[in-house]
Amino acid sequence: MIAQFTKGSTISPIGGIPTLMANGRPLPAPVFCLMHDQAMHDDVVATLYRNGIGAFATRSMMGVGDCRQTDATIELAVKRLANVASVAPKALLMADCDFFPSEEWMIGHPHEGFITADNRILVLGGDGKSDRRDYIQVPGPSIKDVEGRTLHGEDARIIYGRRRVSPFSELFARETHGTMQKFLAAVKANGLDRRLVGVFVGCYIFGEWNLYMIAPDHGRMAVQNFRRYLQRKYGSDQTLQAAWGNPFVTLQDALPPREYARMDVVPMKLGTQRHADYQGAESKALAEQFSIMARGIKRLSSRLMVGGFFPGANPPQSDWLRLVKEPSVDFLATPLAYENRGPGNGVGSQSPFCDGFSALGKVWFDEIDTRTMVADKAGNGRYGRASTIEESVGLLWRDAGQMLIRGHHGWWLDFCNNGKAPYSWHLKPAFLEFHRRFAEIWGGLEQLDRRPLAEIKVFIPSESARYFQILCHADCQRHTEWTLLGAPVEFDVLENLLEGRSRPGKLNVIHGTACLSRVQLQRLSARLRGSNSLVVWMGGVGLFEEGLPIDENRAEGVIPIQQCFSLLTEPLEAEGNPTAEAVKYLGLPRKLRMGQYYRLFTSGFNYTSIKLNVPMKRVAVSWKLEVSDPNAIPLVRLTSDNTVASAMKKDAAGTTHVVYNLPILNTILFRALAEKAGCHLFTRTDDVVYASKGLVLLHAAYSGVHQLFFPRGARVLDLRRNERVVLTNRLLSLKLKRGETRLFGFSI
Repeated sequence: MIAQFTKGSTISPIGGIPTLMANGRPLPAPVFCLMHDQAMHDDVVATLYRNGIGAFATRSMMGVGDCRQTDATIELAVKRLANVASVAPKALLMADCDFFPSEEWMIGHPHEGFITADNRILVLGGDGKSDRRDYIQVPGPSIKDVEGRTLHGEDARIIYGRRRVSPFSELFARETHGTMQKFLAAVKANGLDRRLVGVFVGCYIFGEWNLYMIAPDHGRMAVQNFRRYLQRKYGSDQTLQAAWGNPFVTLQDALPPREYARMDVVPMKLGTQRHADYQGAESKALAEQFSIMARGIKRLSSRLMVGGFFPGANPPQSDWLRLVKEPSVDFLATPLAYENRGPGNGVGSQSPFCDGFSALGKVWFDEIDTRTMVADKAGNGRYGRASTIEESVGLLWRDAGQMLIRGHHGWWLDFCNNGKAPYSWHLKPAFLEFHRRFAEIWGGLEQLDRRPLAEIKVFIPSESARYFQILCHADCQRHTEWTLLGAPVEFDVLENLLEGRSRPGKLNVIHGTACLSRVQLQRLSARLRGSNSLVVWMGGVGLFEEGLPIDENRAEGVIPIQQCFSLLTEPLEAEGNPTAEAVKYLGLPRKLRMGQYYRLFTSGFNYTSIKLNVPMKRVAVSWKLEVSDPNAIPLVRLTSDNTVASAMKKDAAGTTHVVYNLPILNTILFRALAEKAGCHLFTRTDDVVYASKGLVLLHAAYSGVHQLFFPRGARVLDLRRNERVVLTNRLLSLKLKRGETRLFGFSI
């Protein structure tokens, strides 16, 4: 267990990996987040504490505004921390604070509220809770417009008092400082100030900041900030008019668009420059709200680590990189993805940038809400729930193990079995045995080599969510296909490569880069030139620049393969077959189908599929990028018209380029490309593998014998059993059930 008293909390490198620290030691991981009061039951906390959990977080809504409602939220938040501290006397504490404007504050500041162009406001439940998420049309932006009336059969005061604050409201962000000042004073008065080591900053629905914003904000604060953004960007009416193609618009009267940009050329977003400017202004404002709150907390107590939900995978959060560079922000977080994450499948972060944080000196924080067999099937059956104790243990090792190996931190998020005994998903003896052993492994973090292998890398631009669908069905391939490669895949941010913080791997996938500036294209070309690597260009690279039409020639000089772009008259579920050349050079089966999902959908949200264990939905596109280069080696031809959708060519500097213009990069082709690039494959079958330079985890995708290949000269330790393992010619044969997980340390 970690000692009670801390001298400070910060980030320090452990073995070259930035790590959250408390009292000179790594913060216990995963922290255990207690979502509801039932989960804070004394017996639950005491049992977890006795079995290795060294840090707890409690989640509380936190009002903003000097009023009784705010004071009541503070009192409850401190009470929850004190209850946990009393039964876990040496455990460290984190406060998960979801800020919301008190009803009195919101009514007193009507123009700080969110409102659409057609006067709809988003109304939440009491105390900022997410039990209500209704859009209601109102006569105007203020309660004064309807004083003493009812709206839709409800007291207008409730509707206006519980509305969502504008993402452009800096005043709201600044006034969270008063709430935190009171909160930390109460924490100190209860003798908990040396136990509290961090604050998790959330805002509104599920603490995830921008959820349920369905249209641009047309409130006073939004319009004023949008115009200031345009003034800084354009400087004059003439420049703005030229950019927007509107000779009448001025910096003084410009308005946000009525709706967000649509996916006109799926999966690309080709909105007008007006749309692009609003998304730029909105994302900057939302990141600034977070920054203001974080800076305020650090001013009150510099020893507290500060972070929160901000994965950057949707347009309003696309300015996340500025947050990571903010000194007051230590970590950002998001849940593990839900698609196909049950036993026998892989799991990955919803953020496609999560592995790039180490190069930026910060920490990625996984929300690990593993559904063990204790979770009720009715409410959790579609989120990768285990059916048995054995499957549950396999998932716990997989989910915590990937966090360990990838240099992340995280917490267990336990929804406490919907308020019914036993109030937790983690209390079975086998689960507690896991927690004890994992705590021992984490306690020896200094002896583990978590440095990334850095052989297979996926690079995605930090702002790509503005121009490319990230959180979409096609992007599920990161979780459903690429995690079954048999080798670790590192998800990095393109700016790390362009600015020299990251190097190219042996195999590099350039993804989500349809919109790149010419400067970015030039830097990308320079960074890859002479790397002797294999580069896979996915989804059309550099096809357009913000606000400009598509031009397939923009990437000339970067990709040495000629291609032709065309729009389709109707959506195409593009798929293809390998060419004879692909069979020869890559060893692909002749009758292989590629470019679509060919797996079952076994877990995930119902907007993807209401039914589980049915074939995954096919992905349709509205454009085609055809290889026209006669000197490139064709790899895949479309089944629809036999045109070349993927091809390979080596440039004069020794870099091998592969263009891949199909929706899904399937596991078997990805693995063949990795082998072509000289990457180390730990397995050559569909297995879930996470690995660093000194750790490897195997989660079995099927029942039977699994062959795990180690680097030459490796000395191996079974970390679950704490036993030495003998290899035969670098090979370890394991007979495993589907969903079973093994974790090994190795040194060379």
